[in-house]
Amino acid sequence: MKNYGMVKTKNGYIVHGGYNLAPNRLDYLLLLNENLDSVGLKIVGTDCSTTFSVMAKTSTNENIFARLFDCYGDIIDIYNFDSNMNLNWHIPWLINNENTFSKYGDDYISIKTTKNDDIILISDYIYKNGFPPIDSSEFPPLITKISKNGFQLWQKRLYTKYLKNSSHIQLTKNDDILFVGSTEYFTMYGKNIYPEGFGSWVALYDSILNKKWDRFIFDHQHPYGCSLRGGVANQDGSFAFTGVVNDTIPNAANLTFDDNTWFLTLDSLGCYNGDCGDVLIFNKPKVANNEIKVFDNQIYPNPTNGILNFINPAIQKMSFIRIFNATGRW
Repeated sequence: MKNYGMVKTKNGYIVHGGYNLAPNRLDYLLLLNENLDSVGLKIVGTDCSTTFSVMAKTSTNENIFARLFDCYGDIIDIYNFDSNMNLNWHIPWLINNENTFSKYGDDYISIKTTKNDDIILISDYIYKNGFPPIDSSEFPPLITKISKNGFQLWQKRLYTKYLKNSSHIQLTKNDDILFVGSTEYFTMYGKNIYPEGFGSWVALYDSILNKKWDRFIFDHQHPYGCSLRGGVANQDGSFAFTGVVNDTIPNAANLTFDDNTWFLTLDSLGCYNGDCGDVLIFNKPKVANNEIKVFDNQIYPNPTNGILNFINPAIQKMSFIRIFNATGRW
Protein backbone atom coordinates (compact mmCIF):
# COMPACT_ATOMS: atom_id res chain seq x y z
CA MET A 1 0.00 0.00 0.00
CA LYS A 2 1.20 3.50 -0.81
CA ASN A 3 -0.15 6.79 0.49
CA TYR A 4 -0.02 9.64 -2.00
CA GLY A 5 -1.46 12.53 -0.02
CA MET A 6 -4.05 13.76 2.44
CA VAL A 7 -6.52 16.66 2.57
CA LYS A 8 -8.33 18.13 5.57
CA THR A 9 -12.14 18.10 5.50
CA LYS A 10 -14.66 19.65 7.88
CA ASN A 11 -15.14 16.21 9.47
CA GLY A 12 -11.61 14.83 9.41
CA TYR A 13 -9.24 13.79 6.65
CA ILE A 14 -9.28 12.06 3.27
CA VAL A 15 -6.21 9.97 2.49
CA HIS A 16 -5.41 9.05 -1.10
CA GLY A 17 -3.52 5.84 -1.72
CA GLY A 18 -3.18 2.77 -3.87
CA TYR A 19 -2.39 -0.92 -4.01
CA ASN A 20 -0.24 -2.36 -6.77
CA LEU A 21 -2.28 -5.32 -8.00
CA ALA A 22 -0.62 -6.57 -11.17
CA PRO A 23 -1.41 -5.84 -13.90
CA ASN A 24 -3.52 -2.97 -12.52
CA ARG A 25 -3.31 -0.58 -9.60
CA LEU A 26 -6.27 -0.06 -7.32
CA ASP A 27 -6.75 3.57 -6.26
CA TYR A 28 -8.68 4.36 -3.12
CA LEU A 29 -9.79 7.23 -0.89
CA LEU A 30 -9.87 6.56 2.86
CA LEU A 31 -12.03 8.78 5.10
CA LEU A 32 -10.69 9.37 8.62
CA ASN A 33 -12.39 11.23 11.46
CA GLU A 34 -10.64 13.77 13.70
CA ASN A 35 -9.26 10.90 15.81
CA LEU A 36 -7.83 9.29 12.65
CA ASP A 37 -10.27 6.37 12.87
CA SER A 38 -11.30 4.96 9.51
CA VAL A 39 -14.95 5.76 8.79
CA GLY A 40 -15.16 5.19 5.05
CA LEU A 41 -13.43 3.74 1.99
CA LYS A 42 -14.07 4.45 -1.68
CA ILE A 43 -12.45 2.68 -4.63
CA VAL A 44 -11.96 5.14 -7.49
CA GLY A 45 -10.61 2.94 -10.22
CA THR A 46 -8.72 -0.19 -11.21
CA ASP A 47 -8.57 0.45 -14.96
CA CYS A 48 -5.33 -0.48 -16.69
CA SER A 49 -2.37 0.90 -14.72
CA THR A 50 -2.47 4.22 -12.90
CA THR A 51 0.78 6.09 -13.47
CA PHE A 52 0.09 9.23 -11.46
CA SER A 53 -2.67 10.69 -9.31
CA VAL A 54 -3.16 13.94 -7.40
CA MET A 55 -5.68 15.66 -5.14
CA ALA A 56 -6.78 19.25 -4.56
CA LYS A 57 -9.13 20.91 -2.08
CA THR A 58 -11.87 23.49 -2.68
CA SER A 59 -13.04 26.22 -0.32
CA THR A 60 -16.27 24.33 0.40
CA ASN A 61 -14.51 21.16 1.62
CA GLU A 62 -15.09 19.35 -1.64
CA ASN A 63 -12.10 17.41 -2.91
CA ILE A 64 -10.84 17.02 -6.46
CA PHE A 65 -9.13 13.75 -7.34
CA ALA A 66 -7.41 13.23 -10.69
CA ARG A 67 -5.62 10.15 -11.94
CA LEU A 68 -3.57 9.49 -15.04
CA PHE A 69 -3.78 5.91 -16.25
CA ASP A 70 -2.44 3.95 -19.16
CA CYS A 71 -4.76 1.98 -21.42
CA TYR A 72 -4.19 2.89 -25.06
CA GLY A 73 -2.08 5.93 -24.44
CA ASP A 74 -2.63 8.02 -21.33
CA ILE A 75 -6.06 9.00 -20.00
CA ILE A 76 -7.00 11.41 -17.23
CA ASP A 77 -9.95 10.80 -14.91
CA ILE A 78 -11.23 13.62 -12.66
CA TYR A 79 -13.60 13.24 -9.70
CA ASN A 80 -15.26 15.69 -7.31
CA PHE A 81 -16.13 14.26 -3.89
CA ASP A 82 -17.74 16.04 -0.95
CA SER A 83 -16.24 15.89 2.55
CA ASN A 84 -17.99 12.53 3.14
CA MET A 85 -16.62 11.11 -0.14
CA ASN A 86 -19.99 11.24 -1.91
CA LEU A 87 -19.43 11.75 -5.63
CA ASN A 88 -20.60 15.13 -6.96
CA TRP A 89 -19.37 14.69 -10.53
CA HIS A 90 -16.93 12.69 -12.61
CA ILE A 91 -15.17 13.51 -15.90
CA PRO A 92 -14.15 10.15 -17.36
CA TRP A 93 -11.26 9.81 -19.75
CA LEU A 94 -10.17 13.37 -20.39
CA ILE A 95 -8.13 12.19 -23.35
CA ASN A 96 -5.36 14.19 -24.96
CA ASN A 97 -6.22 13.66 -28.63
CA GLU A 98 -3.22 15.57 -30.00
CA ASN A 99 -0.92 12.60 -29.44
CA THR A 100 1.51 14.30 -27.09
CA PHE A 101 0.98 11.57 -24.54
CA SER A 102 2.50 8.18 -25.04
CA LYS A 103 2.72 5.13 -22.82
CA TYR A 104 6.41 5.12 -23.73
CA GLY A 105 6.91 8.50 -22.11
CA ASP A 106 7.15 9.76 -18.56
CA ASP A 107 4.05 11.73 -17.70
CA TYR A 108 2.97 14.11 -14.97
CA ILE A 109 -0.20 15.85 -13.89
CA SER A 110 -0.67 18.67 -11.41
CA ILE A 111 -4.01 20.10 -10.29
CA LYS A 112 -5.04 23.19 -8.30
CA THR A 113 -8.29 25.03 -7.57
CA THR A 114 -8.84 28.75 -8.15
CA LYS A 115 -10.31 31.19 -5.64
CA ASN A 116 -13.82 30.47 -6.99
CA ASP A 117 -13.17 26.69 -7.02
CA ASP A 118 -12.58 26.26 -10.73
CA ILE A 119 -9.85 23.74 -11.59
CA ILE A 120 -6.51 24.24 -13.35
CA LEU A 121 -4.93 21.00 -14.61
CA ILE A 122 -1.54 20.62 -16.28
CA SER A 123 -0.74 17.41 -18.11
CA ASP A 124 2.95 17.40 -18.89
CA TYR A 125 5.04 15.17 -21.09
CA ILE A 126 8.59 15.16 -22.35
CA TYR A 127 9.33 12.49 -24.92
CA LYS A 128 7.64 10.13 -27.31
CA ASN A 129 8.42 6.49 -28.07
CA GLY A 130 11.33 6.45 -25.65
CA PHE A 131 13.37 9.26 -27.24
CA PRO A 132 13.64 12.92 -26.21
CA PRO A 133 12.80 15.53 -28.84
CA ILE A 134 15.28 18.19 -29.90
CA ASP A 135 13.05 20.95 -28.58
CA SER A 136 10.34 20.77 -25.93
CA SER A 137 8.02 22.80 -28.17
CA GLU A 138 7.42 19.57 -30.11
CA PHE A 139 5.41 18.34 -27.12
CA PRO A 140 4.02 21.36 -25.27
CA PRO A 141 2.16 20.66 -22.02
CA LEU A 142 -1.61 20.88 -22.01
CA ILE A 143 -3.33 23.30 -19.62
CA THR A 144 -7.04 22.74 -18.96
CA LYS A 145 -9.45 24.91 -16.98
CA ILE A 146 -12.57 23.18 -15.65
CA SER A 147 -15.49 24.82 -13.87
CA LYS A 148 -16.41 23.83 -10.32
CA ASN A 149 -19.40 22.03 -11.85
CA GLY A 150 -17.20 19.85 -14.03
CA PHE A 151 -17.46 21.61 -17.41
CA GLN A 152 -14.37 22.36 -19.47
CA LEU A 153 -13.89 26.14 -19.82
CA TRP A 154 -10.80 26.18 -22.03
CA GLN A 155 -7.81 24.10 -23.01
CA LYS A 156 -4.51 25.49 -24.29
CA ARG A 157 -0.99 24.42 -25.17
CA LEU A 158 1.86 26.19 -23.41
CA TYR A 159 4.69 26.67 -25.89
CA THR A 160 7.88 27.53 -24.05
CA LYS A 161 11.52 26.63 -24.38
CA TYR A 162 12.13 25.33 -20.90
CA LEU A 163 9.02 23.65 -19.52
CA LYS A 164 9.96 20.01 -19.08
CA ASN A 165 8.84 16.85 -17.42
CA SER A 166 7.93 16.88 -13.71
CA SER A 167 6.41 20.34 -13.96
CA HIS A 168 4.40 21.64 -11.03
CA ILE A 169 1.88 24.44 -10.75
CA GLN A 170 0.76 26.71 -7.94
CA LEU A 171 -1.85 29.48 -8.03
CA THR A 172 -1.31 32.92 -6.52
CA LYS A 173 -3.99 34.79 -4.58
CA ASN A 174 -5.22 36.39 -7.82
CA ASP A 175 -5.10 33.07 -9.71
CA ASP A 176 -1.89 33.70 -11.63
CA ILE A 177 -0.30 30.36 -12.51
CA LEU A 178 3.21 29.59 -11.32
CA PHE A 179 5.04 26.87 -13.29
CA VAL A 180 8.11 24.99 -12.08
CA GLY A 181 9.91 22.80 -14.61
CA SER A 182 13.15 20.88 -14.96
CA THR A 183 15.63 19.84 -17.64
CA GLU A 184 16.53 16.73 -15.68
CA TYR A 185 15.31 14.23 -18.25
CA PHE A 186 17.44 15.82 -20.93
CA THR A 187 20.53 15.74 -18.75
CA MET A 188 19.96 12.04 -18.13
CA TYR A 189 20.85 11.58 -21.79
CA GLY A 190 23.91 13.83 -21.42
CA LYS A 191 22.50 16.26 -23.98
CA ASN A 192 22.89 19.80 -22.80
CA ILE A 193 20.92 21.62 -25.51
CA TYR A 194 20.81 24.90 -23.58
CA PRO A 195 23.64 27.46 -23.58
CA GLU A 196 22.63 28.42 -20.04
CA GLY A 197 23.63 25.02 -18.67
CA PHE A 198 21.75 22.39 -16.71
CA GLY A 199 19.05 23.40 -14.29
CA SER A 200 15.39 24.37 -13.90
CA TRP A 201 12.86 26.83 -15.20
CA VAL A 202 10.19 28.88 -13.44
CA ALA A 203 7.56 31.16 -14.95
CA LEU A 204 4.51 33.17 -13.94
CA TYR A 205 1.50 33.39 -16.25
CA ASP A 206 -1.83 35.09 -15.67
CA SER A 207 -5.08 33.14 -15.40
CA ILE A 208 -5.49 32.93 -19.20
CA LEU A 209 -1.85 32.01 -19.91
CA ASN A 210 -0.33 35.38 -20.79
CA LYS A 211 3.29 35.28 -19.63
CA LYS A 212 4.36 37.79 -16.97
CA TRP A 213 7.95 36.56 -16.54
CA ASP A 214 10.05 33.46 -16.83
CA ARG A 215 13.53 32.52 -15.79
CA PHE A 216 16.02 29.70 -16.35
CA ILE A 217 17.96 28.74 -13.23
CA PHE A 218 21.51 27.60 -13.83
CA ASP A 219 22.44 25.18 -11.08
CA HIS A 220 25.71 23.41 -11.85
CA GLN A 221 27.77 21.54 -14.43
CA HIS A 222 27.01 17.99 -13.39
CA PRO A 223 25.49 16.09 -16.36
CA TYR A 224 22.73 14.54 -14.25
CA GLY A 225 21.48 17.94 -13.36
CA CYS A 226 19.73 19.39 -10.43
CA SER A 227 16.16 20.45 -10.35
CA LEU A 228 13.43 22.37 -8.63
CA ARG A 229 10.72 20.02 -7.43
CA GLY A 230 7.93 22.28 -6.31
CA GLY A 231 7.02 25.79 -5.28
CA VAL A 232 4.55 27.95 -3.44
CA ALA A 233 3.29 31.48 -3.95
CA ASN A 234 3.44 33.48 -0.72
CA GLN A 235 0.77 35.97 0.29
CA ASP A 236 3.30 38.83 0.06
CA GLY A 237 3.82 38.13 -3.65
CA SER A 238 7.13 36.28 -3.31
CA PHE A 239 7.76 32.70 -4.34
CA ALA A 240 9.74 29.86 -2.81
CA PHE A 241 10.89 26.59 -4.38
CA THR A 242 12.25 23.32 -3.13
CA GLY A 243 14.86 21.47 -5.11
CA VAL A 244 17.54 18.83 -5.00
CA VAL A 245 21.12 18.67 -6.20
CA ASN A 246 21.97 15.23 -7.60
CA ASP A 247 25.70 15.09 -7.16
CA THR A 248 28.69 13.47 -5.52
CA ILE A 249 30.22 14.87 -2.36
CA PRO A 250 33.21 16.53 -4.12
CA ASN A 251 31.02 18.31 -6.65
CA ALA A 252 28.44 19.28 -4.05
CA ALA A 253 31.16 20.90 -1.96
CA ASN A 254 32.00 23.20 -4.88
CA LEU A 255 28.46 24.49 -5.42
CA THR A 256 27.98 28.21 -4.90
CA PHE A 257 24.66 29.94 -4.28
CA ASP A 258 23.72 33.38 -3.09
CA ASP A 259 22.55 34.34 0.39
CA ASN A 260 18.93 33.45 -0.34
CA THR A 261 19.74 29.78 -0.94
CA TRP A 262 19.42 27.73 2.22
CA PHE A 263 21.01 24.29 2.39
CA LEU A 264 18.83 22.01 4.45
CA THR A 265 20.31 18.53 4.19
CA LEU A 266 23.58 17.01 3.05
CA ASP A 267 23.82 13.37 4.03
CA SER A 268 24.57 9.96 2.56
CA LEU A 269 20.95 8.86 2.43
CA GLY A 270 20.10 10.71 -0.73
CA CYS A 271 16.68 10.78 -2.34
CA TYR A 272 15.03 8.46 -4.80
CA ASN A 273 15.39 9.78 -8.37
CA GLY A 274 15.96 13.28 -7.09
CA ASP A 275 12.45 13.59 -5.64
CA CYS A 276 13.49 15.34 -2.45
CA GLY A 277 11.49 17.82 -0.48
CA ASP A 278 7.85 18.68 -0.08
CA VAL A 279 6.82 22.28 0.52
CA LEU A 280 4.88 22.99 3.69
CA ILE A 281 3.49 26.45 4.52
CA PHE A 282 3.67 27.85 8.03
CA ASN A 283 2.59 31.15 9.51
CA LYS A 284 5.24 33.64 10.58
CA PRO A 285 7.31 33.64 12.72
CA LYS A 286 7.56 29.84 12.91
CA VAL A 287 10.03 29.96 10.02
CA ALA A 288 12.24 33.04 9.98
CA ASN A 289 11.79 35.60 7.19
CA ASN A 290 9.31 33.58 5.14
CA GLU A 291 6.52 31.01 5.34
CA ILE A 292 8.33 28.00 3.91
CA LYS A 293 9.66 24.78 5.34
CA VAL A 294 10.98 21.73 3.50
CA PHE A 295 10.02 18.23 4.54
CA ASP A 296 12.58 15.68 3.34
CA ASN A 297 12.20 12.03 4.30
CA GLN A 298 13.11 10.00 1.25
CA ILE A 299 15.98 7.54 0.95
CA TYR A 300 17.64 5.94 -2.04
CA PRO A 301 17.46 2.14 -2.46
CA ASN A 302 20.60 0.47 -3.73
CA PRO A 303 19.57 -0.96 -7.13
CA THR A 304 22.29 -3.61 -7.04
CA ASN A 305 21.15 -5.56 -4.01
CA GLY A 306 17.66 -4.27 -3.27
CA ILE A 307 18.50 -3.00 0.21
CA LEU A 308 18.87 0.54 1.48
CA ASN A 309 22.35 1.92 1.03
CA PHE A 310 23.29 4.32 3.82
CA ILE A 311 26.96 4.90 3.00
CA ASN A 312 27.41 5.21 -0.77
CA PRO A 313 28.65 8.76 -1.46
CA ALA A 314 27.88 8.43 -5.17
CA ILE A 315 24.19 8.94 -4.43
CA GLN A 316 24.75 12.05 -2.34
CA LYS A 317 21.89 14.54 -2.60
CA MET A 318 21.35 18.02 -1.28
CA SER A 319 17.95 19.60 -0.71
CA PHE A 320 17.52 23.34 -0.84
CA ILE A 321 14.97 26.09 -1.18
CA ARG A 322 15.19 29.38 -3.01
CA ILE A 323 13.19 32.52 -2.29
CA PHE A 324 11.98 34.71 -5.16
CA ASN A 325 10.19 38.02 -5.06
CA ALA A 326 7.13 38.88 -7.14
CA THR A 327 9.20 39.85 -10.20
CA GLY A 328 11.06 36.57 -10.42
CA ARG A 329 14.32 37.68 -8.79
CA TRP A 330 15.95 36.11 -5.75
